[in-house]
Amino acid sequence: VGHIVEVEGRVIDGRRIAAREITLIGRPFRVPPFPGPRPPFGFPQLPAPQVFFPQDGAEVDAGDLIVVGRTAPRAQVHVDVLTSWAFFHFLAGSADVTADGNGIFVATVRPSFRVSGGVYRITVKATASGFTSPQTTVSVRLR
Repeated sequence: VGHIVEVEGRVIDGRRIAAREITLIGRPFRVPPFPGPRPPFGFPQLPAPQVFFPQDGAEVDAGDLIVVGRTAPRAQVHVDVLTSWAFFHFLAGSADVTADGNGIFVATVRPSFRVSGGVYRITVKATASGFTSPQTTVSVRLR
């Protein structure tokens, strides 16, 4: 995290890269601290996670959904992907990951229900030190 790299390899499944060589090409950049409100009266408060990718309203491919974001360092992150069809709502998939020391998380969800043009609602929650954050929701459309 925080380094600019060049990756040499081959593309797998049209999106992933099997790396043969990874080279640092730039100086590391500093990941800014996770923004969050100061807790009142000394009680801890966990802010809602930030989702960097995919962005709200984006169109995504029919394969796995990769969700990248930031929360509190070393927080447990739970991602749910919901979809709708007619009047029914389905849990299409979920994932649990642990954020790194800078709070960066990457979760891969393999939706079990895919409909071209359908909308996925991605919800992300984090838990750290016994406290659960409010959820962040992003909606994307399947190509």
